[in-house]
Amino acid sequence: MPELDIHRQAQTVPAEPILERAAFLGTKGGSVRRLSGWRQSHIVPKEHNSFTRAFVQRISEEELTERLESFYTRIKDAFGYRRKQVATSQEVGFASCKTPDFSLELSIGIDPEDPARYLETVCVTGIRSLETLASEAFASVFDRQFSQVVFEYSQGFGIESLIDLLEERNDPALKLHYPPDASRCTVELVAEDARMVFSGCEMRFVADGNLDIRSLARALVRGHELLAPSGIEPFSGRFPT
Repeated sequence: MPELDIHRQAQTVPAEPILERAAFLGTKGGSVRRLSGWRQSHIVPKEHNSFTRAFVQRISEEELTERLESFYTRIKDAFGYRRKQVATSQEVGFASCKTPDFSLELSIGIDPEDPARYLETVCVTGIRSLETLASEAFASVFDRQFSQVVFEYSQGFGIESLIDLLEERNDPALKLHYPPDASRCTVELVAEDARMVFSGCEMRFVADGNLDIRSLARALVRGHELLAPSGIEPFSGRFPT
């Protein structure tokens, strides 16, 4: 598996972008009627507003608590942490679990695109080392939890330059989609069932469906290999094979 260097200067920007945050994201959802706090007297939300957001968060409190406790136990068992090494917190609609190697954030709320459904989000960030990602412990806890990896940089990508370089390559393994103003660009990785979305200071890797950690890593590395000739260096380190 190739080494990838995020600190190498990209050719598509005038100065070196610095990776400020990397996050692994996964979502799943369902009908609000299936939440534990649902009562027959309740009305299914038809709009996305502050009232319906608060309503869905309130009736999903039990699910959020159970989810946090499940992750807490699995993380402690897999990594061998002591009680003092893991800190949890919970408030309405949001919970977190901080460990010596990473931070976990959980949330449950209304689906903005379909108010009759809820969305549950799992986010792992603050990862201290690539060894953590490559560990059996991490895979045992988070396999099939993620479908996206988000990289946030200190400055924006040169989207127009990126588009021009990729179009000049005319690589059949890549398909480009972008609006007329070239404010963002989606690079579809044809053979990987995945895509990389560049917008502002963010590069978002999106897979079709939640993958196990190794499959997600392989697809991400493959995406890097395809983009590397254009000067894009989105991630660094050695992933498990």
